[in-house]
Amino acid sequence: MTVETLELGAFQARCYIVRDSGEALVIDPGWEHEEIARHLEKLAAQPLYILCTHGHIDHLSAAAPLKALFPTARIALHPADLPLYEMVIPEIDAYYPGRARKLPVDIRLDETRELPFGSQTIQVLPTPGHSPGGVCFYFEEAGAVFTGDTLFAGSVGRTDFPGGNMVQLLASIKTQLLSLPDETLVHPGHGPTTTIGDERRNNPFLE
Repeated sequence: MTVETLELGAFQARCYIVRDSGEALVIDPGWEHEEIARHLEKLAAQPLYILCTHGHIDHLSAAAPLKALFPTARIALHPADLPLYEMVIPEIDAYYPGRARKLPVDIRLDETRELPFGSQTIQVLPTPGHSPGGVCFYFEEAGAVFTGDTLFAGSVGRTDFPGGNMVQLLASIKTQLLSLPDETLVHPGHGPTTTIGDERRNNPFLE
């Protein structure tokens, strides 16, 4: 499995293009859908999925425009986060005029716990706290987890946004993420890649 990282938009949110066995997917397309599309075309890759860890503007505002370019890609989001998307439609619509009125969610992540992808099985880990419908995507065979804004190198996600809950966030991290092997690579929504072991030992929020 290969992972390409793009840092996009004013918040420099991480968008990931993942490839395995001839298939590709995009995780958290926040902004600059044309830049994401250029990278996919350079890789000669048609995305199978557009996976959103949560519903904040810097992680899914390019999802609908990207699907317009790659109509067979299936958007996946937990429906509990759709209200967060609807709250920021005016801001998204200012950037993508006329294309942000409805997010075509093809896969509901409250009903789906596994997704097939290449030689991998993607496990959908429910990690509410940063947002009500936050999830992480765990690739067990590759030893990698994509955590969005749930867990960062040395930090955790903010909970002062609507629907945020610090007690819930820390419980999600401890039950869903710290149960993974120490060597698991953590690809967060912002900042550098880390490992579960490093965060277990060194993250001050997890003491």
